[in-house]
Amino acid sequence: MRPRGRPLRDAVRPVTETQVVMPLPVNMSNGRGRGMHYSTLTKKKRDFHSAAFVEIYRQRLKNRMFPHITLDAELFLARRMDPDNATYRLKWAIDALVQNGVIPDDNPDHLTLKLTGPGGGPKQTIKRLKATQGCTLTITHDE
Repeated sequence: MRPRGRPLRDAVRPVTETQVVMPLPVNMSNGRGRGMHYSTLTKKKRDFHSAAFVEIYRQRLKNRMFPHITLDAELFLARRMDPDNATYRLKWAIDALVQNGVIPDDNPDHLTLKLTGPGGGPKQTIKRLKATQGCTLTITHDE
């Protein structure tokens, strides 16, 4: 029996996986975001971040501050996107993780993107119905 209050030094920390389902971020690639009025873009960004906050809070990830996570994303879209544009579409979702205290920053020291889709982008699944479109983030982290 180990003494109370002292952590096990040789214990293996379990790796856990959490799925966070978010709405689909606005497509900002190819000049689509630049054509929007700033107030429209601000409203869409605020709506996305509030929906992301609800999902992150529901998964009990708010203010957990993991030192490093591996992020695997799947986008549910109406049409297939180029891999680089699909990766850029994840920016708001990653910013929501930083804003809600899941990771301290979105640099490579704290975040690894696992891009397993065709062409090196995130996985893409075609869903024609607007209600089924969204973004699923699978977060793998140490406890």
